[in-house]
Amino acid sequence: MDFQKDLREIAENMLDYYGLKHTPPETTEDKLHRWLNTQFKLIEPLPRKLFFSKKIQNHSLPADLIDGYDLVKAKLTNGVDVNGHLSKSIFYNDKPDYLFYDWGIYHLHLSKEQDSKNRFFLKRTDELLFLYLNKANAYLIDIRPHNEDYVFAQKELLQIIHEEWIEVLEPFKLKGMMVAQEINNAEDIHKLRDAGVLVVHKVGNDSYMPMGGGLSTAATSINVTTESDRLTIMARNAEKWINENIIDVKRQINLVKPEIVDFDFKLLMNDKGFFIYEINSKTAFNLKY
Repeated sequence: MDFQKDLREIAENMLDYYGLKHTPPETTEDKLHRWLNTQFKLIEPLPRKLFFSKKIQNHSLPADLIDGYDLVKAKLTNGVDVNGHLSKSIFYNDKPDYLFYDWGIYHLHLSKEQDSKNRFFLKRTDELLFLYLNKANAYLIDIRPHNEDYVFAQKELLQIIHEEWIEVLEPFKLKGMMVAQEINNAEDIHKLRDAGVLVVHKVGNDSYMPMGGGLSTAATSINVTTESDRLTIMARNAEKWINENIIDVKRQINLVKPEIVDFDFKLLMNDKGFFIYEINSKTAFNLKY
């Protein structure tokens, strides 16, 4: 029984699934970070109610993008997978997404045609849809040209959310505190992100912690680091629980399958999450830690 080794194998299998390279002497932590960095960028396909900013409603799309925009809206409404509209960089090894790490904002390409080089993706478009998601709603913020200078650091994206859906920002609002300096210049915001500076953003009279969790000093996602640490602790505590309760666990298995005398426990994962599995008896246990 070695749940840390099992966790490493799970991360390796997920890296293989996404086509991400991993080679020795990468640590378990390295592999977890690489996997979770991709996992966190993906959008869970859930039906969502759409909300449109005033700027989106007044935006005039080129004729060749209207069908793609309508397709994205239909997918979001019906809970159809929209990950093919994301940037191809979601599958690049260790590629950061500063906009997502900082403000939790996604950007989607507005095409309805498959990419000829990678069938997972839709074709790239010159204009991008910026949106914020939770499990129930999709907030369509703006459509901006991909080639705009520092397009992923435009403070207006955050300001639109503040002006039109301030309730979205409420969980991130600093209570009883105010940031003295308001950073609005997109180039400055980009440079701070690139330097791994966690910025508390002032919008109007309010200040907010990063909606996307923020960036570490290594310019990586704090949420990714936190989840990696959580999984490592989970694996260690699950193994400890088995060792401390091994007599009861074996007795529970033998009540159903008395012929089992050799026990081999593994940490596994399916689409519902992690669980403990005894291989010889084919018995699964919910995690207890």
